[in-house]
Amino acid sequence: MKIKKEHIQNICKLTPLQEGMLFHALLDPDSTAYIELTRYHLSGNLDLDAFRSSWEQLVARHEALRTVFLHKNTPEPVQVILKHRPIEFSYEDLSVLDPEIQDEALNSRMIQEGSHRFDLSQGPLMRLFVCGLSSESHEVFWTYHHIILDGWSLGVLQKEFWEIYHALANGGGAHFQTTSNGCAPSQWNQPRPIGSIASRIHCRLRHSSGSSKGTPKNHFHVTPLKFFSLRKYPRVFGPLPEGIEFP
Repeated sequence: MKIKKEHIQNICKLTPLQEGMLFHALLDPDSTAYIELTRYHLSGNLDLDAFRSSWEQLVARHEALRTVFLHKNTPEPVQVILKHRPIEFSYEDLSVLDPEIQDEALNSRMIQEGSHRFDLSQGPLMRLFVCGLSSESHEVFWTYHHIILDGWSLGVLQKEFWEIYHALANGGGAHFQTTSNGCAPSQWNQPRPIGSIASRIHCRLRHSSGSSKGTPKNHFHVTPLKFFSLRKYPRVFGPLPEGIEFP
């Protein structure tokens, strides 16, 4: 599918790391070398609408999550930042199944998500799948291609996501400083990368009046379960706002 000019926000060069990932992806389209899958469990009252809306806000805010990579009919590979990009979000209700069947379904889902291939020229380059186990128990599978996110950015992005979610679930709104447009410097050691969003996230959360008072409405427990990566380096989650915690 050809990308229309009016849908493009910016075009940037690739970093050396991104060029290497693109080369390997083209050389071996069936490889999972740069497919990342984070699986975690949420215990508590999850507001599914706020959960999805929080991801939509992140995609709208951060160029890296709206990026595709083109190599045909261009002198050199480029990354194209789209103005808008709907998220790939799915939900499956497993609450009617016995616990043993739920476990089998979750393990099967993890294999499916970890084996998912991304079309770097079309995107989106991340997807979310939520499995409902009960009204207060959910499992989340977040899959993305490493070409758009580095390890440091991951923790920063997660922190911002939970701040947005916490505000939305309690009837307020999260407000942040505007992220820069264009190819700003970052952790990828190159003048014009877009793959890492870390250096362009400046969080300044302001709850709407009264939204942060009292007991948080959606207080739940986050348990990271598995990080699926052939590189096997650990994923580090940033500090979370009040009402959301790790064990």
